[in-house]
Amino acid sequence: MVYIALGVITVISGAWFVHFWNSSAEPLQIFTGGFKPPFSINLQMGIGESLFTLLINLAGLLGAIYLYDELVKAGKNIMIVLLVLIMGLNVMVMTRDLFNLFVFMEVQSIAIAGLIILIPDKKSIPAGFKFVIATGLISGLLLLGTVFAYYFSGTLNIDMISNASLLYAKGGAVAIFLILLSVILELKPFPANGWALDVYEGAHPGVGALVSAASATAGVFVLYKLMDFANMTYFNAIAIIGVVTFVGSNLLGIKQENTRRLLGYSSVGQIGLVIAILGLKPYLGANTQFIAITILLSHYLAKSGLFWLAGIINAEKLKDWGIIRGNRFYLFLMGTFIFTLIGFPPFPSFFGKWELIMGLAQSGKLYLLAAILIGSFFEAIYLFRWLGYAIKWDEVEVKQI
Repeated sequence: MVYIALGVITVISGAWFVHFWNSSAEPLQIFTGGFKPPFSINLQMGIGESLFTLLINLAGLLGAIYLYDELVKAGKNIMIVLLVLIMGLNVMVMTRDLFNLFVFMEVQSIAIAGLIILIPDKKSIPAGFKFVIATGLISGLLLLGTVFAYYFSGTLNIDMISNASLLYAKGGAVAIFLILLSVILELKPFPANGWALDVYEGAHPGVGALVSAASATAGVFVLYKLMDFANMTYFNAIAIIGVVTFVGSNLLGIKQENTRRLLGYSSVGQIGLVIAILGLKPYLGANTQFIAITILLSHYLAKSGLFWLAGIINAEKLKDWGIIRGNRFYLFLMGTFIFTLIGFPPFPSFFGKWELIMGLAQSGKLYLLAAILIGSFFEAIYLFRWLGYAIKWDEVEVKQI
């Protein structure tokens, strides 16, 4: 039944996306309790929400198929946890209410913590504990910001708070700061992300794929819609945080020997780049959404594939990946995913990065352009190094997978 449910919601979100793609219809508002905000919680379904819920639901369905043996072995309760995770991520994308956002960020955090210990061992249990502590503190910041936002604006509706210019109200700046800070921390920025890297290393690769593709995708959309609260100062700060995360994570990724931890650094770095793009909206203008979506989509596809491939190959160390030479199909997939992340044509990230470089050059932000190019260079080093281990012909016994 869990697989049927995941399949149905994937089809529904896909149908919504096709509907909005083929028409200029306004986003649909769904109200609870028969009342309109601020007396009720409203969910919104538009072109953005339909795309992101489709990505989340598809990642959940494919992830459940990949984890079939582990889920069956663990029992129906863990399947329900997976379904709760996908539900929580969907609501995070659709909700226009701050407190509702807090509730379902907690729901998805608890569900991820349960999935981390899908196979309990000396790595997954400490990683799950660290995850619970970190996300609990982050949720506390969001709740505190939500309380302040309600106190100074009289509403919890995201659109009404944006229209109220809470940032310029007495004490309202504190609320905005706490809200944006909590959402950014949820996206695991460098260097405050050691707990997230332990999750990627300690959890089952299938769970790592869900965290990287589904949870991070929902978090990016949450940041996108809450940036209506921000002014130019916040945009610049968010851009710098994203660039530092992209460069720092990829720099540390160079020395990694553990496959899953390397994928964790790559995931954090890629999401950092998307954060930077959202912060650079005043300079990139109308191209911001195109650039962000192409890079996020490439990350979504490639990182899911690499995590799943890591689980299939089951080579903990990079130097053990020579085993993949025995299967050309897997070697082809690995190379395709790596070239997608780096941004080679004809993959979407190439066009997004090209527009990003042109936009930064035209706006005169050469220092940010240089930092992004350096971060991309670091990323290419460790990804090609990993691929080099896979195609190396000596020192490793060739085996069939």
